[in-house]
Amino acid sequence: HQTGYLLLTGRAQTEVELRQALALQQEMGVGSEWIEPAAVTALAPLVDGRGLRGAAWHARDGFLDPHELVAALAQSARSRTVEIRTSARVTSIARAPHGHLEVGTTDGAVSADWVVNAAGADAGAVAAMTGLRLPVEPIRRNLAFIQGDGESPNLIPMCVDVDTGVLVRREPSGGYVVAYSDPNDRPGRETSVDPRFLEALAERIGNRFPSLESAPVDPRQCWAGLYPETPDHHAVIGEP
Repeated sequence: HQTGYLLLTGRAQTEVELRQALALQQEMGVGSEWIEPAAVTALAPLVDGRGLRGAAWHARDGFLDPHELVAALAQSARSRTVEIRTSARVTSIARAPHGHLEVGTTDGAVSADWVVNAAGADAGAVAAMTGLRLPVEPIRRNLAFIQGDGESPNLIPMCVDVDTGVLVRREPSGGYVVAYSDPNDRPGRETSVDPRFLEALAERIGNRFPSLESAPVDPRQCWAGLYPETPDHHAVIGEP
């Protein structure tokens, strides 16, 4: 769903930082732009435009179904004779003779010319097997589902309130996925929902999304997962 992303702010300094990021993106050929409050609320009527300075906007951003994407990639790979080993944990990566890499797994060893570290939150641990220090740590991210009431059936952009850390997007079937990332969360492998999450969300969601402030949230419709975090919040891509 190519809904676009909106990064919202009501703070002057944050606007400066977002505009600087936009300038770099545009220099690299990314079609991001700065839009004014009226354009923001036209794209996302859910957003409270009072005190809003504007937003960084990229129309080609969006979201997808992770399970369906992985299934499609697996099907395509298998059609090209790729062997996929599920439930096989990598235990070692070592340089073998003639420049090959020997990958030890719980399902036997694999010899390869290239190894792609796509381990997400575990990327740092995988890199350490080769003696590399990769600054990727697992950080818990909590999310909640809020059932909408009388909402428009149209999807809206992913809305990120940069000032509070709250993000909101609408589900195709209705309702909203809402998240808040505590910048003080320490790295770890805990994937249960933080008991402080709903309280922290309630304190912040009204800043830009007041219509959701009083919406009931069922704790049984909350979940958490591990996010691969780097010092600058960007992916690490390329050869070591």
